[in-house]
Amino acid sequence: MVYRLMKQSTGRYFIYKSIICCCLFLFFASGAIAQDKSSSWTIEVKGQVTENDKKLPGAVITVYDGNSVANSINSSDGKFDFQLSPEKDYVLTFSKGGYITKRINFSTKGVPPERGKYGFSPFTIEEVDIFPEIEGTNVDEILQQPVAKIGYDPKFHNGDFTFDAQYTESIQNMLDKILEAKRALDAQYKKLIGMADAEFQKKTYTEAKTNYTAALKLKPNEQYPKDQLAAIEKALEAQKLEDEKNAQALAAKKALENQYDSVIKLADAAYNRKDYGKARPLYSQASIMLPNRRYPKDQMALIDKALADQKKALQNVKPKTDVQYDSVIKLADAAFNSKDYPVAKSQYNAALQLKPSRQYPRQQLAAINRLTAPKPKKDTVVKVAPKPIRHDSVKPPPPPAPAIHVEVLACNIKGMSDSCKKYIRPFLYGGVNALHIPLRTSAQEKEINIPAFTGERYRIIIDISAMPQGTTVVVSDQDNTHKKRKEFYTLGDAARRIGFIDAVSKSGRFFVDYEIPPNTGNAGASGCAVIMFGYENNK
Repeated sequence: MVYRLMKQSTGRYFIYKSIICCCLFLFFASGAIAQDKSSSWTIEVKGQVTENDKKLPGAVITVYDGNSVANSINSSDGKFDFQLSPEKDYVLTFSKGGYITKRINFSTKGVPPERGKYGFSPFTIEEVDIFPEIEGTNVDEILQQPVAKIGYDPKFHNGDFTFDAQYTESIQNMLDKILEAKRALDAQYKKLIGMADAEFQKKTYTEAKTNYTAALKLKPNEQYPKDQLAAIEKALEAQKLEDEKNAQALAAKKALENQYDSVIKLADAAYNRKDYGKARPLYSQASIMLPNRRYPKDQMALIDKALADQKKALQNVKPKTDVQYDSVIKLADAAFNSKDYPVAKSQYNAALQLKPSRQYPRQQLAAINRLTAPKPKKDTVVKVAPKPIRHDSVKPPPPPAPAIHVEVLACNIKGMSDSCKKYIRPFLYGGVNALHIPLRTSAQEKEINIPAFTGERYRIIIDISAMPQGTTVVVSDQDNTHKKRKEFYTLGDAARRIGFIDAVSKSGRFFVDYEIPPNTGNAGASGCAVIMFGYENNK
């Protein structure tokens, strides 16, 4: 059999009977639980302590036999299960610190011997719902009485244990009156606290103090209105001090604004003269004085942009050394094309004095040396009859090494890119740069840069198979305006016109310089080159 002791809306309890139907007559007749001695039976009592229909951890269930404690359970989940012996008047208490205590009387007396020998099914009190203590009511005194009584009823299911419904209903009527008074008290208290809190937030402390005091009279033991009344006294004292500080702060603010206006006036005058070096520190000073003002920050941004534009403009101006070098190379190429080799040689040497790292003038000087080298005289050859030799004992002389021949291919960007990809592994593909260059009658220099992450390792693959003979490519860590730049790799004319370098980026970029000889062939000819780069897989 299962019974539930349940809670009504605001803590009211009443007893509902839930009957598990079974045919006791057939059960008893079967003798399945028959016992030899009528006094040897016990009844199991189980159930759960709850709060608002939810299990209550930490609930304490105590079983009293007269004034003695027969059993005590400290339940982690509110559940309980214990045995009661026959012919006893027990008191079951259900409690927890800060909660009311409920009591239930459970009598095992009055069971006929012929009934006791068959035993009893577990008696389940499905929920014993308890609630926190109620200040200002005498509910604890009332609950000194048991909220329910359980005993043997010979008429219930042919003899079994059940609740005394009339007794529980009488106790419930008293609880209803107490809880109704509590609800009215709580509602009035809540209303006064709400009004007081609203006034407190608006800092109308006099009205707030009145309402907190009225709420405290209703519930003298409540700490919250006491704390709020103390906070009001503290706030009134602080407000007095704040008024004094505000007066001082207002005077200081006015003085600071006057000082700010003076600094801005000086900064604007310097800005209008484009004296940015003087104007910017003044705007910075003004921004520190009044950080919320937008004007000095905007003016500093304008100055920074103007200075950046000036720097960019200066960077775009070609250095004097580059201008001189270009002029000397132009004169040298003109002399070389007209076969005035002494003048060309002098000019190429002058170009090397200006830019010692450039390969083009060195190549041209080497070409001049080859062209002006004296031709070897023909030696008189005296034919002497060769001695007979055994052909099977003498190895034939090795064939002469073929001369290096530079083959200039037609522009095929895709084919050149595919050729570069053969060298990319084990690096990961990072991108490709294709350069299409119309050839001129004078030498050219082209520089590109490849962005990179500082400290990362890259592979740079260069294909100049479609560039004219004499083309040189130099990979460096800085552009050609830096005197101390480091050259990583140089690719010049060779039978194989593709190569690569593995290098770590030091400056966040790689710079690639193309030195292209003058076009002495067909007018309108052009060349192309491909640079592919890969990055190292660090995973």
